[in-house]
Amino acid sequence: MDIKNQLKNYNKTTGVKGDSKRIKLSVDLIMNSRVPYEFRTTVVPGIHKEEDFLKIAEWIKGAEVYYLQEYREK
Repeated sequence: MDIKNQLKNYNKTTGVKGDSKRIKLSVDLIMNSRVPYEFRTTVVPGIHKEEDFLKIAEWIKGAEVYYLQEYREK
């Protein structure tokens, strides 16, 4: 699952109004499933700050895998 940002910055990052309860539910369902999974965030300069990744890490504490991906301009 792609985690765009910490919950308080999710709408700003995606550009649309999302439902934070549903996002949290998705993360919880994935983490409590019995299937292999991974979480990832694409690090975008100017959008993310170090604090964002620390908040995401707290949020998904105990996750099997969390990757940070480098943003690449097309």
